[in-house]
Amino acid sequence: MTDSSIYILKVNNHLAVLPVYIDDLPAISSSQQMRKYVKNALMAEFEVRYLGSLNTLLGIQFSRFPDGSLKLSQHDYILKLIKKYGMDKANPAPTPLDPNQKLCKHMGATEEELKEMETMPYRQLIGALSYIARATRFDIAFAVNLLAQFSSRPEPAHWVAVKRILRYLKGTTDQGLIYRSNEDLLHIYADASLASDRDDRKSYTGIAVMYGSNLVDWHATKQKAVACSTMEAEYRAIGHATKEALWARSLLTEIGAHTPSTPATKIFTDSTSAIAHAKSFIRNDKSKYIDITCHFVRERIVQGEIQLVFIPTKYNVADLFTKPHPGTRHRTLISFLQSTGSIPRYDCQLAGELPVAGEYVGQSDPDDKKQAT
Repeated sequence: MTDSSIYILKVNNHLAVLPVYIDDLPAISSSQQMRKYVKNALMAEFEVRYLGSLNTLLGIQFSRFPDGSLKLSQHDYILKLIKKYGMDKANPAPTPLDPNQKLCKHMGATEEELKEMETMPYRQLIGALSYIARATRFDIAFAVNLLAQFSSRPEPAHWVAVKRILRYLKGTTDQGLIYRSNEDLLHIYADASLASDRDDRKSYTGIAVMYGSNLVDWHATKQKAVACSTMEAEYRAIGHATKEALWARSLLTEIGAHTPSTPATKIFTDSTSAIAHAKSFIRNDKSKYIDITCHFVRERIVQGEIQLVFIPTKYNVADLFTKPHPGTRHRTLISFLQSTGSIPRYDCQLAGELPVAGEYVGQSDPDDKKQAT
């Protein structure tokens, strides 16, 4: 089994998928006949409480539309969180993080301020935001990952930054994930920001896993080792993306969506040097120190399971998970990852185009100048 908490049942041409989380079990079936079969089989073996069509699960709301699309949001959960922490009267923020603020472990707080911060529910709020970031709100994933690193010794500047995430959520409570039926094409965007952590100079990896134009998984994580070059940071991000591709391909094969003849999964990256390094078996003294675990990328390329494709930075939507962005760029990236637009692909078949990233990076955005209380 690809995932020990996902059960798959096939009867003739009918399919049922049962993801289990403790005592919650939403059943997904390919037909009404299969749905009734699974329901009766479960009730015959276990004490089951059937709740009907899925509307709410673990704080996530499910909304269906006439065109067949499905929306996942945490509107009510977010509102409760905002009220709990006294931010219901605060002005909304345009982005989760201020792109002009450089956060690090030591922001110059005094001993009195540090003592006062011990009474603040910093860790509790980070925990709640982490759940939101992993469930439906990919747009705060990088911000939450960054601020979680300061949980052992938060300073007032960190607390203000965490409350900014709540202010951002306050203005975007209706945002979520929208899934539409479209092409069955698994592809992944990978990106990295070199030495962006101001404390240990480690790089950040951003991953966006797409199925058709639907975002199905995402990661904003700090790399475990210090990268000595942009190529190495991007190569490590590709290694992470390759693991995600293999897991997704295995799961899709189990449910019958993939076959042995399925083409290689495309991994889009904006690093030509990382692509060249992944395809080259020539020993290079400048890169021989790279962790050997990264080199399984080469093996998967040879086996035809993945294919690396160059994409300009302006098209790489995984950029959202590697750094804070000004308002305009931030909104542009999430609009595509929410499936409200076509995800651009740089394989000569661009379904749409993102604005040029260089138009925003390093420049101020009017929204970011609005100081909210």
